[in-house]
Amino acid sequence: MAPLVGGLFADFFSSRQLVLLVRWSNPDQVLHWPLILMSWDFYFLLAGLVGLYAVHRLSMISEQGEIEPREMVNHMLSETRRNIRNISTVAGFRAATEVSASLLRDARIRLRLARLQTVRRRRDSEPHR
Repeated sequence: MAPLVGGLFADFFSSRQLVLLVRWSNPDQVLHWPLILMSWDFYFLLAGLVGLYAVHRLSMISEQGEIEPREMVNHMLSETRRNIRNISTVAGFRAATEVSASLLRDARIRLRLARLQTVRRRRDSEPHR
């Protein structure tokens, strides 16, 4: 439904134009600022106003389990402080850069396999006596 109404509005405003002239005068000079709204400008201005009204109405709804903004900010700050505190200590830095034991074990096994394959290739390429 909304695309159809939007299309009708776009067609309606395509041949319309609104010009507002803002004039500022002081003893030395007079300044003119024209504000011209035409075709799609109306459409986007109307969409923006409807969006602002929707956000305003949604801000009035409170959900179950909703916390106060101050409480949420305090929680976020405490979590951030805790993470920074953990990273800034030696233990926290060690935990952040710790390599898992399984990765080291797998690397050792790959190294042994590569050595074994090299030894076999050398043995197979040597002439038999």
